[in-house]
Amino acid sequence: MWLVAGASDVLSRARPLLDDLGSSVLHVGTEVEGSAVKLVVNAWMAASTVAMSDVLALCDALGVDHATFVRVLEAGPLAMPYELQKVGVMDDASYAPGFAVQLALKDIELAAAAATPSPLLQAVRDRLQATVAAGHDNDDLAAVDYLRKPPS
Repeated sequence: MWLVAGASDVLSRARPLLDDLGSSVLHVGTEVEGSAVKLVVNAWMAASTVAMSDVLALCDALGVDHATFVRVLEAGPLAMPYELQKVGVMDDASYAPGFAVQLALKDIELAAAAATPSPLLQAVRDRLQATVAAGHDNDDLAAVDYLRKPPS
């Protein structure tokens, strides 16, 4: 998906190329709205990934099988395909590069500079910083889960 901002006439000229390069084009405004929407979406992605890791730790503490947890989510309105995919990545501790932790941290810090960060985003930033400090800066965002499992 392409998030774009700019004048409608410019988007009209670029649209055929954007349609060829991506699955969809979402026009979000005429000026800097594209950058703002990107920061908001990436903050949501980072927060939900940290939340998934924490909930998997809760599953472990309560003896809830991760597959059961996923099946319950998939059966109702709380399913988030991106995060459901992260369960397997986290369980396998296979953090092959996707969206790098350092890039998520950069976006959280940009968001914090643009607005007063919430306690939630402060906690997400702390978790991302700890993940980078542990050497997972270029790994996929799912690496925020490295704390849940002792190293093999």
